[in-house]
Amino acid sequence: MRSRSWFLAILILILFSLFARVWAAPAIRQVVARVYLPGVMRNWSSAAAPDVGDAPDSSNSRDKAMTAYPGVPAQFPSVVVAGSPPYGPLHRNASVLFCLGSRVTAENEADSGADADGLNNIDPVADRADRDGADDGLLPTGVLTHCASVSLSFNVTARAGAPGEVFLNVWADWDHNGRWGGAQQCHSGSASEWAVRNQALPLLAPGIYTFTTTAFTAYNPYPEKSMWLRMTLSNVAAPAGNEDGSGPQGGYAYGETEDYLLAGSAPQPTPTVTVTTTPPACANAPTLLAPANGALLDTLVPVLGFDTGVQWNADGYELQIARDPAFSPLRYSASGPVRAGANMHDLNLNLEAGVKFYWRVRLKCGQAIAPWSEVWAFTTASGGSLPPAPALTAPVSGTVLVSWPVTLTWSAVPAAVQYRPIWRKASAPSSMFVHPTTGTQVQPWGLEANTLYEWSVSTRSAYGIGPSSVWWRFTTPSTPPPQAVLPRLRRWDEGGSVYWQAE
Repeated sequence: MRSRSWFLAILILILFSLFARVWAAPAIRQVVARVYLPGVMRNWSSAAAPDVGDAPDSSNSRDKAMTAYPGVPAQFPSVVVAGSPPYGPLHRNASVLFCLGSRVTAENEADSGADADGLNNIDPVADRADRDGADDGLLPTGVLTHCASVSLSFNVTARAGAPGEVFLNVWADWDHNGRWGGAQQCHSGSASEWAVRNQALPLLAPGIYTFTTTAFTAYNPYPEKSMWLRMTLSNVAAPAGNEDGSGPQGGYAYGETEDYLLAGSAPQPTPTVTVTTTPPACANAPTLLAPANGALLDTLVPVLGFDTGVQWNADGYELQIARDPAFSPLRYSASGPVRAGANMHDLNLNLEAGVKFYWRVRLKCGQAIAPWSEVWAFTTASGGSLPPAPALTAPVSGTVLVSWPVTLTWSAVPAAVQYRPIWRKASAPSSMFVHPTTGTQVQPWGLEANTLYEWSVSTRSAYGIGPSSVWWRFTTPSTPPPQAVLPRLRRWDEGGSVYWQAE
């Protein structure tokens, strides 16, 4: 009996030793550590979360041909190891600093190994792709009009420690041949399948941002067909020669790739019975997201995030900031259009340094107004320095322009993360228009013919907004301006003036 007890004790020691070795193995530790990161700025995991794409790839580790569309072989680079180069875009993400949308899953490879959402991104044996559970960055997209200039809207989430600038690239399979690369010809010029190239995006503070891509020409003569599109967000610019949508050898340090099979525009069968449930107009208060309640900021111009929740019929919002939690008097107020889900309000002026401020938001649904959100607080930074104003370059003050469009240009400023050009009618100086940009030129919208305008530019750094440049004047052409679609506008009031900002 005693010998049997000794035998069991020795067996337990051996099994415990084997278990400890298996647990210590990096591959096992990573499987346990990688989690599906849910929510918007809530319950973020500190674990590593590498990410790859999920478009179909015939150069996979199973050596199985995949299809992009019925009868069309898939040659999109998603798999990182097998069949490489070209390499699928890998984002190593030692920690998640930023991502498209608000979620990212963890996987080292597209078609094999551990995957935090329980499915490999592609299944070559079953010829199935688009299986990543967190492709949530791209906002609803309408038909990409053939040979027209279009753009896409998308969300980006930034965490503490995110770089101040990240890079977006977009590829579209315009000719439906199952691979990215090359260009198609339109009457107005070339439509590259590398549609957006290294667009720089500023991440000024932790939060959720809504961006719009730079405009590009779409080639879509068959809008009823589905189309593969890839968006890659990375900490460094994509290298030259990436027309095929691949990534660099060794991957990116941070970011995410999301692949979408955009549905065609073929009409769907009309259901025999349609039941629509409409929630009460503006019955719910929005949820505040960022900065965290009580946060000590490193900037004078915070980016404020809030979520409409299930109140999808909201069409506007009102935001207030004050030193007093009773919001009397107000330090800042603004209003503008709202999107369903997460929204960001980019503050338009410097708050006082080292001061605790309180803020709240409420939604509007037509004439109905929702209750105020709960009140959160933050304290602004202190001790930083503001950037200088840029030098205006064209059109030189006093110019009478003879043709459209009007383009305003200025010099670059070191440490700038954004420029804020402002223009106004000389006859109505209390109504101003603002179009923030990361470049050094802008084409002002809403201009009238044969009218005298004034314009100025200020610089924004990570710390705050610097002083405005001198004001220059120009007179618009006498011919009517070309028709243009105005951007979504946000209004705020400051010192007796009304500002209209493009979102």
